Amino acid sequence: MQLKYIDDVVFAQAAICKSEYPWYADFISRNQIKKIIEFGPGSSTWAFLENPGLEIISYEPHPKWYETALETFKDFPNVTIRHFDEFIVEEADFVHVDSPPAAGDFPRLESCQRAMQCSTLFIMHDAKRQGERNTSKCITEEDGWVCELVMSNRGIAIFNKNREYDYNRDMFKR
Repeated sequence: MQLKYIDDVVFAQAAICKSEYPWYADFISRNQIKKIIEFGPGSSTWAFLENPGLEIISYEPHPKWYETALETFKDFPNVTIRHFDEFIVEEADFVHVDSPPAAGDFPRLESCQRAMQCSTLFIMHDAKRQGERNTSKCITEEDGWVCELVMSNRGIAIFNKNREYDYNRDMFKR
């Protein structure tokens, strides 16, 4: 897959990293995703945009980052940026959870619970951190949810509920 935006993306410390970017773009393509809801716009949004024809709805809780996202993606009519507290339950092919910033024993649990309302397939980024591992365990205790951990730089937890999906299993092998 030819990556159109990767060299222009700023990879922030709290976002997907450059080594994960191609994996995300490929994941969307392999699974024929057409509508994405994400919590935390940024480098992941750019990776998703590598696949033409997507509808992306992105929620951001931080006022400064919200304004930055509005400005960054203003020329992409297929990207909608909303405040985190303006969440609307709607069906999506896939949900990406990388916000709000990690805090407490179960960070991102609220975002994951929202993801579970919208799709049977979602990813939580930063899955190697203890708090996110706690959140993963909490989710897999829910009826029918299964989690697979991809050992990328920061960790990617793929959650599904009776849903087939595919990804590049060789990209992060050492």
